[in-house]
Amino acid sequence: MTTSMGRFGLRACMLGLIAPLAAAAAEPEIGSRLDAAPRGAVTPEEREDQATARRVMRTYAACLSRARPRTAAAVLAAPYGDEEQLAAVRRRVQGVDDCMGRGMSMGFRPTTLAGALAEAGLRARFATADLAPAAALADEDIARLGLTPRNGYEELAACIARRDPQAVRALVLTEPATPEERVARRAIAPGIGPCVNQGQSLRVDMGGLRAMLAVALYRMLDALPPPPAARRN
Repeated sequence: MTTSMGRFGLRACMLGLIAPLAAAAAEPEIGSRLDAAPRGAVTPEEREDQATARRVMRTYAACLSRARPRTAAAVLAAPYGDEEQLAAVRRRVQGVDDCMGRGMSMGFRPTTLAGALAEAGLRARFATADLAPAAALADEDIARLGLTPRNGYEELAACIARRDPQAVRALVLTEPATPEERVARRAIAPGIGPCVNQGQSLRVDMGGLRAMLAVALYRMLDALPPPPAARRN
């Protein structure tokens, strides 16, 4: 997926966003395995390009969510990583885009955009929200709120987000490719293993994991009724 805004292209193109999630930070449950992305897969120059690309996408998504909230909502409502989400992006995010500025072009995965839009929503609406209601969601609440996972991506992300929404929010609100992100990544590792099915081998990269979790947490908080004080206001 490429959004065209000129001739300048970002070399990373939002595609390989690989940063290892150290499996050693927490042992998964017996019977499951969490594989980190391979170390040394990218050069320092490529890693810097990827970091720049992630930051550009973060800025772009924040602008897009403000300027075109219906577009953001449509992308976030579609099943994560599904053809429906790809179709929503193709239909609503293409051609010249004022949020990017002149003279730039950017290629990205629809899931990368969805994650960045969710992060923008979390920063704008839920950066200081009480996360206890999200942690307390039971399976019947998930069904009642229309949050039943529609594929494996959503199932995994929802499981992690329900187990420790504080750790998820701390991760997705960090600046990409910073020491703070690495600390938050290590803090979230203990919640991943229990959400991986026994015998399943899961391969993760930082960008993909962060996007999945951002979308899961945002959808949960968006679906929950506002607290009484907020309703009175």
